[in-house]
Amino acid sequence: MRKAIYFDLDNTLVNRNKSISVYSERLSDSYSDAFFSVAPEEIARVISAQDNGGYLAAASPYETIKEAVANEIHKRFICSDKVTVGDILEHWVHRFPQCAVPMN
Repeated sequence: MRKAIYFDLDNTLVNRNKSISVYSERLSDSYSDAFFSVAPEEIARVISAQDNGGYLAAASPYETIKEAVANEIHKRFICSDKVTVGDILEHWVHRFPQCAVPMN
């Protein structure tokens, strides 16, 4: 049972940029055979642009950050029909929280 939930709206508890970098490595490892040749740093740049510091950009065609991340990663980097946008979305939802890097 959860006793508390933390909301870190201003990056005081979690370093979002470093967390995205860690996640990008994990995503790259998980789907290495499905990606075009791309460095995790490039994946992190795309995620950071869609993540927008934890706020969906007003002009985004997507309804949520997770949809934006999954769709843009899939559109730009996936070269296999076996990996769907839904696969990337599920990976983000389940793995990104595990990649949280605390602020120093």
